[in-house]
Amino acid sequence: MVALSGIGASSKVLEPEAGIGSIADEVKKTTPHVDCIEIHHGFRELLELKEHNLVGDDLFHCDPRPVYDAVLMNPPFSDECRHIRYAYDFLKPGGRLVAVCCVRMMESDNRKYAEYREWLADQRFWFTDTEEKFEATGTNTKILIIEKPVA
Repeated sequence: MVALSGIGASSKVLEPEAGIGSIADEVKKTTPHVDCIEIHHGFRELLELKEHNLVGDDLFHCDPRPVYDAVLMNPPFSDECRHIRYAYDFLKPGGRLVAVCCVRMMESDNRKYAEYREWLADQRFWFTDTEEKFEATGTNTKILIIEKPVA
């Protein structure tokens, strides 16, 4: 995910729904400018122990100012479309969002996925196949990359 994000040493990165900070841990190997959002108190404590910078406890209660060069995320599969669309607004023009997504996002006839695909069709995006299952749920996943236009 870090390689797909295109970040460098001076990049500013957001990990919403940071959990235990696995993605943020990897990002910190490239840039120290990593902010996290996490709702669960126990995970927040762990992120603080790991010296990650917490900027909020609920993605949807954070002001989506476009200040990040990249957003790297593993949104909850139950509501991933809404999380990805909201997190996109945190990107600077030219920034890149990289998200672990369930495969059904692009295959399901469910209305929420159809509406999401309509939004996604207006974006510059692509998928990278992982051929992996998300270890916690056994869900087949892909990596979604979205680039925000510069102008």
